Amino acid sequence: MEKKQIGIVGAGISGLIACKYMLSKGYDPIVFEARSSVGGVWIKTFETTKLQTPKPLYQFSDFPWPSSVTEDFPTQHQVFDYIQSYAQHFDLLKHIRFNTKVVGIEYDQGLSDEELQSWSSWNGNGQPFRDDQRKWKVSIEDTLNNSIEVYKMDFVILCVGRFSDVPNIPEFPPKKGPEAFHGKVIHSMDYAAMDYERAASFVKGKLVTVVGLQKSALDIAMECTAANNGLRNPCTVLYKSEHWNVPDYLPWGFPLAFLYLNRFSELLVHKPGEGFLLNLLATMLSPLRWGFSKFVESDIKKKHRLAKYGMVPKHSFLEEISSRLIATVPEKFYDKVEEGKIILKKSQSFCFCEEGILVDGETTPLKTDLLILLATGFRGDKKLKDIFVSQTFQDYIAGSPSETLPLYREMIHPRIPQLAVIGFSESISNVFTSEMRVRWLGELLDRAFKVPSLKEMEKDTVEWDRYMKRYSNGYYRRSCIGALHIWYNDQLCKDMGWNPKRKNGIFNELFEPYGPLDYYMLSKGFDPIVFETKSDVGGVWIKTIASTKLQTPKSFYQFSDFPWPSSVTENFPAQHKVFDYIQSYAQHFDLIKHIRFNTKVIGIEYEGLSDNEIQSCSLWSGNGQPFNFKGKWKVVVDNTEKKSTEVHKVDFVILCVGRYCDVPNIPEFPPKKGPEAFHGKVIHSMDYAAMDYESAANFVKGKQVIVVGFQKSALDIAMECSAANGLKNPCTVLYRAEQWHVPANLHLGLPLTCLCLNRFSELLVRKPGDGFFPSLLATMLSPLRWTFSKLVERQINKKHRLAKYGMVPKHDFSQQISSCLIATVPEKFYDKVEEGSIILKKSQSFSFCEEGILVDGEPTSTTPLKTDVVILATGFRGDQKLREIFVSQVFQDYKQGSSDETFPLYREIVHPRIPQLAVIGFSESFSNLQTSEMKCQWLAELLDGTFKLPSITEMENDMVEWDEYLKRSSGQYYRRSCIALPIWYNDQLCKDMGWNPKRKKGFFTELFEPYGPLDYVSPSRSN
Repeated sequence: MEKKQIGIVGAGISGLIACKYMLSKGYDPIVFEARSSVGGVWIKTFETTKLQTPKPLYQFSDFPWPSSVTEDFPTQHQVFDYIQSYAQHFDLLKHIRFNTKVVGIEYDQGLSDEELQSWSSWNGNGQPFRDDQRKWKVSIEDTLNNSIEVYKMDFVILCVGRFSDVPNIPEFPPKKGPEAFHGKVIHSMDYAAMDYERAASFVKGKLVTVVGLQKSALDIAMECTAANNGLRNPCTVLYKSEHWNVPDYLPWGFPLAFLYLNRFSELLVHKPGEGFLLNLLATMLSPLRWGFSKFVESDIKKKHRLAKYGMVPKHSFLEEISSRLIATVPEKFYDKVEEGKIILKKSQSFCFCEEGILVDGETTPLKTDLLILLATGFRGDKKLKDIFVSQTFQDYIAGSPSETLPLYREMIHPRIPQLAVIGFSESISNVFTSEMRVRWLGELLDRAFKVPSLKEMEKDTVEWDRYMKRYSNGYYRRSCIGALHIWYNDQLCKDMGWNPKRKNGIFNELFEPYGPLDYYMLSKGFDPIVFETKSDVGGVWIKTIASTKLQTPKSFYQFSDFPWPSSVTENFPAQHKVFDYIQSYAQHFDLIKHIRFNTKVIGIEYEGLSDNEIQSCSLWSGNGQPFNFKGKWKVVVDNTEKKSTEVHKVDFVILCVGRYCDVPNIPEFPPKKGPEAFHGKVIHSMDYAAMDYESAANFVKGKQVIVVGFQKSALDIAMECSAANGLKNPCTVLYRAEQWHVPANLHLGLPLTCLCLNRFSELLVRKPGDGFFPSLLATMLSPLRWTFSKLVERQINKKHRLAKYGMVPKHDFSQQISSCLIATVPEKFYDKVEEGSIILKKSQSFSFCEEGILVDGEPTSTTPLKTDVVILATGFRGDQKLREIFVSQVFQDYKQGSSDETFPLYREIVHPRIPQLAVIGFSESFSNLQTSEMKCQWLAELLDGTFKLPSITEMENDMVEWDEYLKRSSGQYYRRSCIALPIWYNDQLCKDMGWNPKRKKGFFTELFEPYGPLDYVSPSRSN
């Protein structure tokens, strides 16, 4: 499938984040950047500029600041270096076209106003991409060779920001603008573009007036005082209104984040779309909201001596932070005011005259020498509007001048197709907010969720408009989410299916400030090497018995991000179709290049912690982290083609060896009563499956065959023998215990999954670590569990006529499914039993003799089962294979565990005492594919630092509870470690990862609708 191309305009922080996440989703991003470097506004600023937000809040979630940056507010060049390092680390530069200015974007083939107005859903279909394959035409100017190029893009992301390129120049009466002034007038943007030496020379020895009181104005004023050396040429700062610019983020020594960046602080504010109770709570807590604001204001007034200079704002600090107008005042700014080197002058308006400027209400001009620096901001809205060729889209994106920019989730316009805006609206930390938005957009493009109807989106934007007007007053057009960034992120998380609650414990959730690392997810970037003994992908599906079909309904056996092709219509596809599906998955996601075929791992050995150190550890890997700075695994592989041995050193090992291959489970026999006593042929089902189909048919044709076993392989082989030999040479199936194997077309009046694979069915079962009430509920509902089991048993008994053949199991169906021993019986299997071409014979044990086999309890002299061929369909020893891969005897013993306990793995993935290693695909479930995918997602989040494992003691206690559950539910088959509670199990994984475990919409569907792979479509889906 051809990758969709995403056009990203701008290589500032938002553009780089967008590029990285679009790549991780499997798209093909092209970033257009007008300048010759990444970094946006940080490419060139004033010499004295520093970061305005504390460093912990202004960082990428997956790329920490270097340890060399120790300041809380790094300098401009440190921020720029950090952004460049991010781009280099994630190899983003090759996707950026530098010196390419986007001069216009136009929607391919156009859309009539009538068509746009007729839409009820975004893009007309509610999807991120239109069905008619329309694209955006992006026209760019190459600024180096002055040429024009046109690109066609499937989706466009505008990351143009609001603080560059288009200066906000005030309007003046005729002949009273800059043209009337004999000096120089420039915008702060032009001053920032100068190199530092030239900027200092530009203002040196001159009377300078700076218009504005935000960060740029403050920094320029400080640079002017430094250049002009004293009182001779003071710098005048002309401002319209006072602001609560902060000296630091510690009012009265108390962190500001605890007052405005936690959930409790947001309870004090009326929120868009809040319900009655939240509205009432915010109203009741309004005195506390007022108190918080006055607390901060009193600190600022004291530290800056605002009353002394007449600089106390008339609005509250809450309005300041809600408008994102907070600036950090340069050190000693008010000392310069005190000294007279900076003069503060208030005026609602001004105009130019020959000598300088005339302020509102005064007749004497403010004389100035050569320049006025307009630190009056930028027109980001105009820049955004002018990028569109279509007047209709220009009008849509600009909206009404009396309203906020009309973007749903501050990203997409409901009536502009296949386009998003990132980085325009503001927050306390624009890096943090842009990263969350890009993740949301990535999930939207990946169809993890849909946006609501146009009417609902437009209603939502109206509610946000009301909120911003309420708290930001005249600055609502800045679309700032500063005072509600947690509430805003909650909406994004809920859309994506993530759990919005990111803290541990109610106190932390309520009072601890939220920051980028609370949303640390989906940033893998590891370098995997896959060692595969065979020459192809597919595992057990590479070669099976000819008649084998999928045992699980197709809808439950699929990758969450790669559906079955429409050509596969059967519910239980044949082996070759499953194999083709797996191969297509590997090819689609370009995985083949990471696989070393024909390389057999003959041993793995840990180099790092000693056995004694491991024994003394209280945390996994010794430090509770997935990687130990001391340790690596030495993986020794045998290249079966070159017949050479290679050694690889890796940081982490994932064992995906399964339990159904390579090491056959051969029963033990008394001396001289094993296969060596038999004159015929004895093979394992593994060897039979390895034959080509014609050889397999010839191998059994015309022979008496005994198949030992009663699981899926035994049933399939018996059917093939029956087809080859008929009544002349019936096939005997020797089994130990009857099983509740299901017919492919079992009809119960409702799907079996509605009885076994929904939340309600799991309420009937006592689960590991159950509290008193869930345990009591399961006990009370046990009659219903018994009824469900009997309902299924009755239908199987009826369909297969089990009573007639003496094949009714002694255990109930619930134990069968809890042991993952369910097999789908081949069509007409019991018809073959009826006609006599398959003979069923029960025996607890058997041995070999010269003529065949002797079954338990029958006289050896008269009743051997005569046969030519014995096929042992007795399963595999996956535990032995797993154990023997370790060189260390200590690790072998850890991995083996006790013979009377389940396999010792926490979450069925990691052993608490084996560092930097995980096992995927060993324990079983109703759908091994779905379970493996969930385990891998959990493991990736663990490796990525999204969460930490509990202590070794806690993990071992959890494993004991899981062991008790398996013994209770699975009986003698507990060592199979069957996950017969897939929803409850996935809930634990989701909670660990910070996902919302509730994946359905509505109480009824959550309780009764079956869960499957598509319910866990995760933040790591590909295009």
